[in-house]
Amino acid sequence: MNKTNGARSELAVVLATTAVERGGVWKHMLDLGEALRARGDAVVMAVPPEATAQRDEAQDRDFPCTDLRGSLDRAADVWHLHLPKPFDRRTLPLLSAARLRGRRAFVTEHLARHPSSDPALPWEPHIKPGRRKPGAYTAKTMIKKAESRAANHVITVSQSSRDFLVNRFGLSSRRCSSVVNGVAAGPFVPLPSFDHGLKVIAIGTAGTRKGHDLIIDAALRSRGRWTVDVFGAGSELVEMRRRAEATAGRVVFHGWTDQTARHIEQHHLMCMPSRYEPLGYAAVEAMALGRPVIAAAVDGLTEVVQDGSTGRLVPPGDAEELATALDHAAAHPEVVASWAAAAHQRARTRFDVTDMADSIRKIYTGNRYAEDDHR
Repeated sequence: MNKTNGARSELAVVLATTAVERGGVWKHMLDLGEALRARGDAVVMAVPPEATAQRDEAQDRDFPCTDLRGSLDRAADVWHLHLPKPFDRRTLPLLSAARLRGRRAFVTEHLARHPSSDPALPWEPHIKPGRRKPGAYTAKTMIKKAESRAANHVITVSQSSRDFLVNRFGLSSRRCSSVVNGVAAGPFVPLPSFDHGLKVIAIGTAGTRKGHDLIIDAALRSRGRWTVDVFGAGSELVEMRRRAEATAGRVVFHGWTDQTARHIEQHHLMCMPSRYEPLGYAAVEAMALGRPVIAAAVDGLTEVVQDGSTGRLVPPGDAEELATALDHAAAHPEVVASWAAAAHQRARTRFDVTDMADSIRKIYTGNRYAEDDHR
């Protein structure tokens, strides 16, 4: 750790991930990296060899980028691993190796609650059934406990994810903290005209986990004047497009986009009827631009959306209630406008990227903070 002005200290930080695709995890890493760099910290990105898109984007943003395993040999004060899913064979060896090399090792669980970690959740359709083998529950518990012991601290992106890890795996509540994702909230972006009806956007991996099938079903049940543009790739994209044909153009799947902010600005609100969701990075992005969110009342989404104030929360898995909420929004532009203003204000005060980086940096340096400050 290098001393700078007064009590200020610069950190050498490696932000690493096992993710091979761009998505919410990668966006979070870039946001965190930018915020840490603005404080004078030296930040290096580390990705798997096959993650060429992330490597290129990191270099475009002037972040040194290295191979995931090779990053363990770099001199650093902090080695911070970001996990896109609960279980990966590389996690424990990587954390252990970081500690053996004298690094302070941290892990962020971006998707704590998932069918592989919560038996109450059904497996997604594209995953083969029968994956829950005898003894798997106990074995996974032991793995997660070992990973938490190998790390200096475990971070989650929502309080619900933290509670899940503590209750499901018996992790120490003192060594596991929640720090919500933050984004840079700029000025409020005026809503587009309602002349052609309510324009709704959904962003995320195409498929049933994000509840895109429910959006299709809601469109078939609806009597309201609204359309939905869905942006995101994934193994279920072809099937979702096939099913959306029945909506006669009301729901359109566009595939991957790099221009999420531009697309959000062209719509009135975001729809996120996920079946499970650690926080909802896209929902926070939308609110930062002044767009309310209609979402399922699951996990971290209940911490993002204030029902009746910044959008609506609907029962998970309920296409009828989703259709009713969207129909109501389409019929009441003045309500959407009110939600939009409140959503923007909440993003600025609750999901600020500077606050996020400050909280994570305090964890790096061992300066624990009061949990109540981040609820």
